[in-house]
Amino acid sequence: MSTSAKRIAILGTRGIPNVYGGFEELAEHLAVYLAGKGHQVVVYQTHNHPNKEMTYKGVVLERCYNAEVLLGTFGQFIYDFNCQWHARKQHFDVWLHLGYTSNTIWSFLWPKKIKHVSNMDGLEWRRQKYAPLVQRFLRWAEKQAVIHSDLHIADHPEMARYLKDTYAIDAAIIGYGATQIVVEKPNIELPESFDLVMARMEPENHVDVILASQLHVRRPLVVAGHISNRFAKLLIKQYPAGKKIYWLGGVYYKPHAEWLRQHCTYYIHGHSVGGTNPSLIQAMASGCRIIAHDNVFNREILSEDAVGYFQDAEYLGDLRRKQPTPPPTWTVPSWDSICRAYEKILFE
Repeated sequence: MSTSAKRIAILGTRGIPNVYGGFEELAEHLAVYLAGKGHQVVVYQTHNHPNKEMTYKGVVLERCYNAEVLLGTFGQFIYDFNCQWHARKQHFDVWLHLGYTSNTIWSFLWPKKIKHVSNMDGLEWRRQKYAPLVQRFLRWAEKQAVIHSDLHIADHPEMARYLKDTYAIDAAIIGYGATQIVVEKPNIELPESFDLVMARMEPENHVDVILASQLHVRRPLVVAGHISNRFAKLLIKQYPAGKKIYWLGGVYYKPHAEWLRQHCTYYIHGHSVGGTNPSLIQAMASGCRIIAHDNVFNREILSEDAVGYFQDAEYLGDLRRKQPTPPPTWTVPSWDSICRAYEKILFE
């Protein structure tokens, strides 16, 4: 390493290469980029991550026990403790925290002599799946991330405004990138023409509203997303698979997900709780015609180029019955530009 190289720990993800979600995608691109610049980068990841190698494209992978396998969601707190307990002994220059929901309870473990940078994620305490007591905890955790971090990153201008108004901090605004992906058709039966929703099965992603709109639309709906939680099981019971609804489960193989995006008539984005959603950015890069839930976060990203915005199933059905027009040419940041922005805030 050069004399200016730094030792960086990336915490708060399940690991790389990404087989899970947005923070993992960010961690993968950023870690490889920084390692390529001569920095020593360690990504902390779960012991049960499918990639069993010790390194990935120059990035060191440090495995810690993931108690979620026994304790469910509560196990995230144990996993974050294990990661931070290990990291505090390694003499890093920077800890990059991706999110705060289960890690700031251990902020007393954060070494004082290094820099802590936190991506503040979305407004987690607004998620409908959480009970009022959990929501209060998440607001407390958000505040701890603000207090104990040296630098704060917001992935959306509205999130930066919220942090400014609530905590009087000036967060750097850095979103998510997208990349060209090889396309491969999934080896499953799919209709020739279909609309697509690709999301976690959570109430705030309005998958229930999207499914209800199918009552007003002839074109089939393909649903891609992990279906093991209670909300998903209720939806499957209410809207069983058939000729009009195709439940695929989680689609984590990127070429298959890209084929779905590139071949759908409309991509329906129901996310509503804060920030820039990485899957929305990728849908833009894939050239999708996008119908989005009507909220300030989606409107600021998509502007007038969306097919339309919905609040209820009936109006969403009206939008889906529109005759498709050529998709817009979306302007999407590259991952290289996103990584350069992180590099600048981390080291300059």
